[in-house]
Amino acid sequence: ITCPADQTVDPGAGNLFYIVPDYFATGEATAIDNCTDPVTITTQDPAPGTSLSDGVYTINLTSTDEYGNTSNCNFELTIESILGVNQNSLDAGIALYPNPASNVVNLVNKTNISLEK
Repeated sequence: ITCPADQTVDPGAGNLFYIVPDYFATGEATAIDNCTDPVTITTQDPAPGTSLSDGVYTINLTSTDEYGNTSNCNFELTIESILGVNQNSLDAGIALYPNPASNVVNLVNKTNISLEK
């Protein structure tokens, strides 16, 4: 079994969650066996279609041949939402800069509204 390299992904504009793809179906993960060709029993955890929020996750992949021999691998999936131009300022007097940013973001609250999150 071969896993993809560690990945960092953005859920995309307007999305709060990243939907985990089926790494075997996309061809990013492969399973080859000299007894069973092709290997048809594969599992993935978290399962394809799972919604994940920002964070670092370990993706575990397993393949099993028709004789019960198994192989597994894993890789890290980092989900990181990137702020875009549409999220630079709010009508209530809150500004966020620089945009885009990679490490540090400044938040200016001109209205002195109490911010919780």
